[in-house]
Amino acid sequence: MDVPQGSILGPFLFLVYINDLPYIVGDNHDIVLFPDDTSLIFKLSRQLLKYDEVNNAISKLVNWFNVNNFHLNGTKTKCIKLMTPNVKQLNTNVILNGEKLSLVDTTIFLGIKQREASMEPPYIKTSKQT
Repeated sequence: MDVPQGSILGPFLFLVYINDLPYIVGDNHDIVLFPDDTSLIFKLSRQLLKYDEVNNAISKLVNWFNVNNFHLNGTKTKCIKLMTPNVKQLNTNVILNGEKLSLVDTTIFLGIKQREASMEPPYIKTSKQT
């Protein structure tokens, strides 16, 4: 049985289908879910860099995607570190399916461009050019 496109039943069934996903990654992390986008958010203190915890949560997420017949596109999956400007950059590896994730300077989250805190904000660049 198919679900008619544009009906209210489609989003409802999708929400039921992914309902257990936030419990897979654990309480220490936030997950933001949309039908075509999933964002996993970690808060790590400078003194307690638990990147093995990050990689473990990603492994659980990948397993859930595989079991539930979802495709996780590794080429579209990115990693961004948002931090205060005075924090020293650390070399970290976040792994997805045995491959190191690309570390990017900017990303779009909920339609808003997010940038690393150590980078100059775009409005400053614009004001300097005029």
